[in-house]
Amino acid sequence: MPRTKNGTAPSYRHQKSRNLAKVTIRRQDFYLGKYNSPESYAKYAQVLALFNDGKSNDEIKEALTGDAAPPTPQAGRILTVGQLSLRYWNEYASTYYASSTGLSRGRIANVRAAIRAANDVAADVLVANFTTAHFKQIRETLIRRELSRVYINDLMA
Repeated sequence: MPRTKNGTAPSYRHQKSRNLAKVTIRRQDFYLGKYNSPESYAKYAQVLALFNDGKSNDEIKEALTGDAAPPTPQAGRILTVGQLSLRYWNEYASTYYASSTGLSRGRIANVRAAIRAANDVAADVLVANFTTAHFKQIRETLIRRELSRVYINDLMA
């Protein structure tokens, strides 16, 4: 990875795939917002000022994100795993994984099986409260069904 020479400012760069501005400080990327926007240039100036003051990357990150509490879900927008899986199936998976002939192919059956396993274990769990313990319970449920390891790994991916 190229490094700037001593005394030169880290450059304002374009992350083309997401159309974001970024700057790299001590091998850590800081995303500044939409590329070429006034907000991104303001954040770039802020990052450079903090960098020149000798602030650590953690302090720079904290200054960029602010001390505001993370956003809370809006009323009526709190989803359970069951509701989320239903929305995923209806709005995405049922059309994306379907074949052009209307016949079900292998991948759509795997998605359906994975959703069914997740709903068997955690349908009533809030998405925000879903943990690795729930994920492990889903895997254990599939193991108890005596499915092959390769199939289980495909469902869990």
